[in-house]
Amino acid sequence: MPFLLLAIIIIIIIIIIIIIIIIIIIIIIIIIIIIIIIIIIIIITTTTNAATTTITTTSTSVSYEQIFS
Repeated sequence: MPFLLLAIIIIIIIIIIIIIIIIIIIIIIIIIIIIIIIIIIIIITTTTNAATTTITTTSTSVSYEQIFS
């Protein structure tokens, strides 16, 4: 009888450890996904900012040429 109780306790502990490992893996995956999304957002914002700055510089140079001509 005590062996059965010990076996049940060991099985419960193993199940709890497996659940904790699964939760940790899920948290790590979520963190990685969030980091990837942040990196993608940063890349998109930097590229759009670069594009807008080039557009504004070209438009300002054109307007200066029109004024002086």
